[in-house]
Amino acid sequence: MGSAFIRDARLCGQCHDVDHPLNHRLDADGRDTGAAFPLQSTYTEWVQSDFARRAEPQTCATCHM
Repeated sequence: MGSAFIRDARLCGQCHDVDHPLNHRLDADGRDTGAAFPLQSTYTEWVQSDFARRAEPQTCATCHM
């Protein structure tokens, strides 16, 4: 029996959005903003892409599975 969650891009997002556990983003003056420093933002980039906004989204699994 298959699970709908396996076909959902949010599954991929659990591992493919990774922030540095210690470092934060800095502002233009070099001050710590408190915001996590991204190491990998593949899922976030997909969410903001045209692939995700189509009537029938092209998900990660569409290409990779």
